[in-house]
Amino acid sequence: MQSRNVPTYLPQAILTTVFCCLPFGIVAIVYDLSLLPLTSKLPSELIAIL
Repeated sequence: MQSRNVPTYLPQAILTTVFCCLPFGIVAIVYDLSLLPLTSKLPSELIAIL
C-alpha cells in the first residue's frame, strides 16, 4: 500500500480566522484538525475520494 499526501488547509483556516470571519475560521480549524488522525488510518483508495 502506498502512502498519499492528503492536502491540509490549516494555514488557510488560520488566516480566515484572523483576517476574515471568526466563526467560519474556527469551524475550519476544528474540522481540519479532526481529519488529521483519520487520514493516516485510511486506505489510499478512500483518501482519493476525499
